[in-house]
Amino acid sequence: MTVSLAETATPARTSVASPAAGSPLPIVQRALAVLMRPAALGILGQATLSAANFVTAVLIGRACGDEGLGVYSLAMGCVLIGIGVQVELTSSPYHVYCIRRRGSALAHYTGSVLMHQVVLTAFLMLAGTAVLAATGQLSKLLPVLGTLLWAAPLLMTREFLRQMTFARLRLGLSVLLDLAAAVVQVSLVASLWLAGWLQPRFGLMAAAAGGATMLAIWLTRNRREVALRGRHAWLHWRRNWSFGRWTVATYLVGSTLPFLMPWALAAWHAVDAAGQLAACNNLIGLSYMFTTGIANALTGQAARDFRTGGRQQLQQRLRQAAGVIVVVLVPFIGGVAWLGNWAIEFVNGPEFAGLGTVSMVVACGVLATGLSMVAGNGLWAIERPQDGFIADVVTLAVAALAAVWLVPKHAVLGAALATLAGQSAGMVVRLVCLRRSLARLPASRPSQRQEGQR
Repeated sequence: MTVSLAETATPARTSVASPAAGSPLPIVQRALAVLMRPAALGILGQATLSAANFVTAVLIGRACGDEGLGVYSLAMGCVLIGIGVQVELTSSPYHVYCIRRRGSALAHYTGSVLMHQVVLTAFLMLAGTAVLAATGQLSKLLPVLGTLLWAAPLLMTREFLRQMTFARLRLGLSVLLDLAAAVVQVSLVASLWLAGWLQPRFGLMAAAAGGATMLAIWLTRNRREVALRGRHAWLHWRRNWSFGRWTVATYLVGSTLPFLMPWALAAWHAVDAAGQLAACNNLIGLSYMFTTGIANALTGQAARDFRTGGRQQLQQRLRQAAGVIVVVLVPFIGGVAWLGNWAIEFVNGPEFAGLGTVSMVVACGVLATGLSMVAGNGLWAIERPQDGFIADVVTLAVAALAAVWLVPKHAVLGAALATLAGQSAGMVVRLVCLRRSLARLPASRPSQRQEGQR
């Protein structure tokens, strides 16, 4: 997500070209020719980190059982919620506004966002600890609490740097950072597992070590591209907050379900139930690397497409992304339905047998989430994140009601079904919101006056 200041903030060369009249190319072929070229790098980078997280969770499950995996998943859930908040308040506005700056203005803006990140991380650590203590849930994290307090900032910084490189379309650098972090994390986890010393807290340490490696590489390549000015930081925060307050509200309401559901299982049943759900999420999470990679590449591209080509070019980009997601994930869901029971036991061991149906439900949720991400990127590109807030209210309401009914009776399967119900409802509403928002816009490129008013 970071570009050298010598590079101009011109639109990416991946803007969609109109096909020749009568072209027989279907939408997916056009998508592979236009969208997937940069998105492939986004998917590759996401795949390396997803693979590292997958290996970490599998080895912790094999070494510590479902209870140990449950503790690890609860801790990582807290970290991922914090990461989501920081992304919406810092990275999402940066995706939209960095393309309008260059030279010293871009250096000052990048420095401001870095300062926002540091302050926000400290605040989130204090707020998260206070919430867990107030709700009486802190005891569940006691085995990893000391490690979590210093590892979480490094994990949050890791994702922040990834998002900055995506925003600036430096996808090659992003792949390098992801690869370095993944190699460090997997090497440490595998060594501890082979030595018989692996514990949940060591999994957090290994991931944090990967984040520290990523930070060191990023600083060596980008320290001259950042200008720190306190006065600029405050002005930029006010602008980012006007955008980010909607995206963070959207995230907190509609996107935290996968991280909160293990806590619901731990509260209604036991920590080992959270570990079983984590095993299913971990197996199916390999497909999230695909949807997240598409979304990471799409975020900056969608904003540039709308800025250069208006509504029509943006719509074409979003249709291509949605087409690729459907074509890839529908066969994947079929494969999980056929091989899910065998796969979950083969990967995690006999202690996790019988979770094939849960895995298939989780896989269906990936498809709903992927399409929802595409619609959300469209709303961000036209600077209307608030138009999707209603979708997230629906997501949370449907999932919460379904969880109250399903989780006490059906445990892990109930949690997966409740999550899918919320994700599906939110996807439908967000697509409707996007269609209505686009319908109010002119089809051509927005004028300079219109752009300035937004």
